[in-house]
Amino acid sequence: MALLDRLRKAYAARRTAGADRRAGRQAWAGMFQTYGEPNAERIVSSYVDLAEKAYAGNAVVFGVALARMSLFTEARVAFRSRADRKLSRTPALERLEKPWPNGTLADLLGRMEQDATLAGNAYIRDAGDQLERLRPDWVTIVSEVDETDDGHQIRRVLGFVYDPVGDPDRDIDFYAVDEVAHWAPIPDPLAFWRGMSWLTPVVGEINADKAMTAHRETFFKNAATPNMVIKYTGKLTREQAERIGDRIAARHAGPGKAGRTLILDEGADLQVVGAQLRDVQFDELQSAGENRVAVAGQVPAIVAGLKEGLDSAAWSMYRQALRRFADQTMRPLWRSAFAALAVLVDVPDGAELWFDVSDIAALQESEQEAAQTAQTNAATLSTLLTAGFTAESAVAYVASGDLSLLDHSGLYSVQLRPPGEQEPAPAGSAPAPDDAERPAAPADAPGPADTDEQDADDDPAGDMRRAWPVDELDFELEFIELLRGWEPNLHPRDHRGRFRKVMSSDVGENLFPLTKPSTRRLDQLVDDFGREENPDDRAWQPIVDEYERREAEENARNDRISAAVDAGDDYLDAYAREYGLDAEKLRHKERMSLLDAERFAGETRRQAVRRLYDEWIYLRYLKAEAETRGIMVTKAGFVAGIDPISLFSGPPQRARKWASEELMRWWADNGRVTFTEFAFTTYGIGSKRAAESARLSGNGRDFGV
Repeated sequence: MALLDRLRKAYAARRTAGADRRAGRQAWAGMFQTYGEPNAERIVSSYVDLAEKAYAGNAVVFGVALARMSLFTEARVAFRSRADRKLSRTPALERLEKPWPNGTLADLLGRMEQDATLAGNAYIRDAGDQLERLRPDWVTIVSEVDETDDGHQIRRVLGFVYDPVGDPDRDIDFYAVDEVAHWAPIPDPLAFWRGMSWLTPVVGEINADKAMTAHRETFFKNAATPNMVIKYTGKLTREQAERIGDRIAARHAGPGKAGRTLILDEGADLQVVGAQLRDVQFDELQSAGENRVAVAGQVPAIVAGLKEGLDSAAWSMYRQALRRFADQTMRPLWRSAFAALAVLVDVPDGAELWFDVSDIAALQESEQEAAQTAQTNAATLSTLLTAGFTAESAVAYVASGDLSLLDHSGLYSVQLRPPGEQEPAPAGSAPAPDDAERPAAPADAPGPADTDEQDADDDPAGDMRRAWPVDELDFELEFIELLRGWEPNLHPRDHRGRFRKVMSSDVGENLFPLTKPSTRRLDQLVDDFGREENPDDRAWQPIVDEYERREAEENARNDRISAAVDAGDDYLDAYAREYGLDAEKLRHKERMSLLDAERFAGETRRQAVRRLYDEWIYLRYLKAEAETRGIMVTKAGFVAGIDPISLFSGPPQRARKWASEELMRWWADNGRVTFTEFAFTTYGIGSKRAAESARLSGNGRDFGV
């Protein structure tokens, strides 16, 4: 009997009454005792321990989990169109916005995030008139191996068994796949569908933090003093030693008795055994464990309010840390969580269940950033409208960033009338004698403005050149393009000297050279010829031959470039040599393109490099902190309050003065790069001489000890 059939039989037996009902429960229990991994997947057994000892018993874990939950529950639910990415809402979403009596969407998301943190899985069931949260450690994912249409095997999920072992009034039950929304943001590598808690890798850190907390409590219970040894010159009996110890403990042990004077007689010698908390760098050790918990939870330490984050990062970096938290932690969680919840609502065709974060105050831009963004969007809209794109498509593009949404109206800013509309002839003038012999200007005949734009990339490398922003004009290339744009054969004119559209008859009569236009222009010609009422059939074969010639030429170039790269040549060098370009200019434009992609609205390139350098330094600081065990400054630097992250940039003399030996060794292995070196070597900004001088002055790998 198949597993699904056995499930259905047991489910039917469970629904009956009396003895049959008890038999049904026994059938469930017996079946799932025999069906183990991988047919039945349950979460690991540490759920209760994590809930009691980590979540409710450790302030660091609770703070990180609360930071995740606080932002996660702020999202709103909406439907997003797959075509234009517009958000919309329907009454169907009320099922998630009011999941149970007196419940809200925030309550639902909070429960899901809490279960995902502790168990790695969240289960939300469709209970008909409301939703129900299933406790994750009572859920078993049931699956079986099935055979596909092509004869191969595949494992499929059958449903979920809910066994509320802690609720004696409720029976075990089975729910089909379409009844339960299962969310597992971190997959368990040892299971097919089960998720893993992010607390699992840091259980050791949690135990160490609890041990250090207990050690600190014991220290203060002992009058905030270390252990002591009292020596006597003469021999003491056991009773005398115990009596002296009890007397000292009664008078001096405990925080309330700290500071009392200890008087010894008969030649007793008092010696201190152990160390003060500051001697073992207690705070630094505990902060290192806190940082690892924050890393596992993907919450920046400064966002969670941990000491590690507050000491190492200035508050000016809080917005950057919060943005990183939202972009790399929260957005993937929102995306996967709402995708899992989609099984509980009726999603319209062509849409998907999505999240709306527009009302989250923590993610709102500052007033200055909002003004800069609005100004940039307004300039973009103006440019698009001037170029002839419709207002609706321009607004949709600015809102979504999807270029495919742009729709051109066919009108250009330089035209005072729709394309193809003839200029009215002066009164009393007669038509030219060859007006009837020549075709009228087509509706989409290019004017001088757009003709130059179409032919601006006749050379094969035109598209690559436009991929990078142009810092300065190459006057030689501009002059060549200008001459090419005015070749008469490429841009025929009518009898009045105005530009007219190239016709298929021009190609058929060999009046139009097919080797000159770019491939994009050639594609446009083919499209235009197809719209003609009576196209010249002689034009098609030359066009096909030209396509084949260009393809063969491009393949030969690619083969030569690939051969050069295989021989050890750099790709850009090979590409520039093949197309007659300057490789250094290509590299420079490539770096500028990468930099512009990282720029914020209204931010200059140098400001962007400075911001990227600060972020890079912070990441290197975190890596160094982990590899040096947090010992990054000397004792004198610790007393002087030197921030370790400030030593990663700036004058090398200051770094050598305050850096610990561990940090000096780390720099010797990994290097210490200043802003001048970073800006030049990464983006080519600044002076090569200044970067080389900074490196030789002691900012390279010369920190060995």
